[in-house]
Amino acid sequence: MEEEPKQYIKELIIDTENAIRNLDPNIQNKFRYIATTQIKHIIATNTHNTLHKRYQYKKHQPPL
Repeated sequence: MEEEPKQYIKELIIDTENAIRNLDPNIQNKFRYIATTQIKHIIATNTHNTLHKRYQYKKHQPPL
């Protein structure tokens, strides 16, 4: 079963924050900024993702 794209983003954010917490406290904010900009980019471009489009098509397709 495929998960909804929103769930992927939530898991990505949680995993990224957990990884950043293991870094030296002096550089954590820098990596949070980089991660935030990358996640925003992923969210913005996710509608062009083929798997995402396929999921949306199947989700809204009427039953037979």
